[in-house]
Amino acid sequence: MRVVAVFIGAPRTVEAGGSRVWWTAQGTPLPLGAFSENLVIEQALEGEICIGDVFRIGKAVVQVSLPRDPCRTIDRLTGIPGLHARIRESGRCGFHMRTLQPGEVRDGDAVEVAQRAAHGITVSTVLNLYHGRSLDRELFRRLEALTEFAEQGKREIGRRLAPG
Repeated sequence: MRVVAVFIGAPRTVEAGGSRVWWTAQGTPLPLGAFSENLVIEQALEGEICIGDVFRIGKAVVQVSLPRDPCRTIDRLTGIPGLHARIRESGRCGFHMRTLQPGEVRDGDAVEVAQRAAHGITVSTVLNLYHGRSLDRELFRRLEALTEFAEQGKREIGRRLAPG
């Protein structure tokens, strides 16, 4: 994996570069920054990256903490009505990272796996809970126990799985 583009700030919101290629193939080419991301990583796929995976990017060390859940702001920013719903449906949403060790990150930097999460819960699996494609309460209980999974995600899934 390699950094394709760095925008402002520390690595936090990541657009998986494979998604951009996929969207272009679907007839919706999107410019860098269309997802309001601040980091684009080629070959980072939601189905392979796990919550809690740790990466060394440039001089920084970061950890995947949460799937990205696009909202209607993307429709407004891109001028494409309904794009946020299409992104959610595709499961190509990207993810958020927390910074464990600050450091400079530049275009072209290698993205190295420093540690894989042993539980194997991928960003895609969590997105399925987020978007109602799964109602797996046992998976939610496992996620609740993960310190790597951001509290925001625990609240959001809990709200979506709440009875009534």
